[in-house]
Amino acid sequence: MAVGDRIKRARNLRGMTQKELGIAIGFEEKSADIRIAQYESNTRKPKDALLHKIADALDVSFYA
Repeated sequence: MAVGDRIKRARNLRGMTQKELGIAIGFEEKSADIRIAQYESNTRKPKDALLHKIADALDVSFYA
C-alpha cells in the first residue's frame, strides 16, 4: 500500500477532513486540503519530517 493510501486510511479512521489534517500539521488554511489531497493521491511524497507530523496528528506510528 502506498504512503498516500495509508495517510487517507488513517485520516478516515480518525474522522478528519483533509483540511483538518493539513491545519493540524501546520499548513495554511487556504492550501491545507490541497496539499493533503496531493499526498493521498500520491502526486507528491511527503518528506520524513512531515510524515512524522502527520503520524502524530493521526495518532499512529510513523512506521504504519
